[in-house]
Amino acid sequence: MATAVLAYAEHIENPAVLLSAVKHIGQKHSSLNIRPEHYQIVGKHLLASIQEVLGAAATEELIEAWEVAYFQLADLMVGVEKDMYNQMIQSDGGWTGWKPFTIIKVVAETDEIQSIYLKPTDQGRLPKHEAGQYVSVRVFLPELHLYQPRQYSLSDASNGEYLRISVKREAAEGKPEGMVSNYIHQYVEVGKQLELTAPTGSFQLVESDKPHVFISGGVGQTPLMAMLEHLADKKEDKPITWIHGCRNPDLHAFKERVKNIGEPTSKHD
Repeated sequence: MATAVLAYAEHIENPAVLLSAVKHIGQKHSSLNIRPEHYQIVGKHLLASIQEVLGAAATEELIEAWEVAYFQLADLMVGVEKDMYNQMIQSDGGWTGWKPFTIIKVVAETDEIQSIYLKPTDQGRLPKHEAGQYVSVRVFLPELHLYQPRQYSLSDASNGEYLRISVKREAAEGKPEGMVSNYIHQYVEVGKQLELTAPTGSFQLVESDKPHVFISGGVGQTPLMAMLEHLADKKEDKPITWIHGCRNPDLHAFKERVKNIGEPTSKHD
């Protein structure tokens, strides 16, 4: 948020140049259920941090200027996010905030990646999502006594039946373990629940008459998998080339599914 405030201050005479970034931030915020009252809390502590860092250079006039810039940006973000929340609830099956989903199936794609199939616990309808979008997942971590959210790409095309996320267990040697991803791997089993926000995101399949080319590495293939499934559902006779990298063949998630889709109409590398 501090970077966004700085960018806003640098373009305060023409904030329109930031609209693309504002939209991207708004999608992240709506996915995390950020609400107008949260901006007051962040603003208070952001201004206090500026004062602490600048010390004697933080004059009253300077802090007031940053306060004006911050709350102008906050008002802009609140308006953008309000529109996004309205779009979510107006779509058939849409919702805002955290909604409980029940795990209906768990599939081990590799030793590191699990696909988790989820349905609304209330048996409600699912909104149509675009291939490439993501959801936020919130879990309670007992060791921190906190809820922690993470964003995961939806790894299957919109189907009205379920949502699917594919989560990699982060336990690389010499690096901190992924608290949420590892918790999900240990926790998930059929019948348990996870809390999700509605699908969002602007990384989406570009529909055109040209051949499709996908490039991915590791678990970064998940949004592209949703795109491939979407294209397979459409049964278009159009070349698809997918270049994917992973540490070894055993860690290539969805390998057989991609191969099946690729025969005989599409090309996959």
